[in-house]
Amino acid sequence: DKELPQEIRRLRKEQGVELVVVLSHLGLPQDIKLAGMVDGIDVVLSGHTHDRLDRPIVVNGAVIIQSGCHGSFVGRLDLSFDRGEVKVERHELVAMDDRIEPDPVMRDLVKAVVAPARDKLAAEIGHTEAALHRNSMFDCPMDDLLLAALCQAADRKIAFSNGWRFGAPV
Repeated sequence: DKELPQEIRRLRKEQGVELVVVLSHLGLPQDIKLAGMVDGIDVVLSGHTHDRLDRPIVVNGAVIIQSGCHGSFVGRLDLSFDRGEVKVERHELVAMDDRIEPDPVMRDLVKAVVAPARDKLAAEIGHTEAALHRNSMFDCPMDDLLLAALCQAADRKIAFSNGWRFGAPV
């Protein structure tokens, strides 16, 4: 908490920096705390906790965004400057879905890497009508499935999960 304020002051004073963007992997609660403690941050691109923020959070003048997990969204943040003040013009979570055209070169590279395991990867090992994800903090379908499987495998009536939100959706 001592180095960052000094570095911000140095950058603004010695190098004439007008926009301070912190790329963070502390997690949303810690980034909120950091922005509240350190003056001079304009934007925090937050990570680690994989929160999907529909609207930026503003703390102590710092605009904080986080765009979810697993590359499902890219956060777009359009800013303007007015006499040294940063203003959010637009924030959008851009869905990375079928509307995005794949890059042909990258698509071919991925196909080549996956080709030796294509049949194995295509084998159906189960089926669900519901999307299985871990995108929410308190309750999510993937945890429910895993806990039910644990109960069945261990012949128990109850199982607990720490609610971690990582793992690719199915």
